[in-house]
Amino acid sequence: MSAATIADETVPQDLLDRAMQLPTASRGKLGQLLLASVTEANAARDLIHSRIAQLVGGEVELRDADELIEELERRYGVENPS
Repeated sequence: MSAATIADETVPQDLLDRAMQLPTASRGKLGQLLLASVTEANAARDLIHSRIAQLVGGEVELRDADELIEELERRYGVENPS
């Protein structure tokens, strides 16, 4: 199978060929969906980096998950079903 290179990633040629055979409006919609998925991934990555920077910078501290769950259960009167 041959491949084409797009943005330093290998994309199977048959996938590109099939996408290029779509009607113009469908190719536009596909492009919008792909762009949105990249934008969402970048936003998630940026949020993760921001949270790590806050942790490393001492702005926030880690909490023990079990202790946090117990605190929330006490605060809201909910019992853990497990």
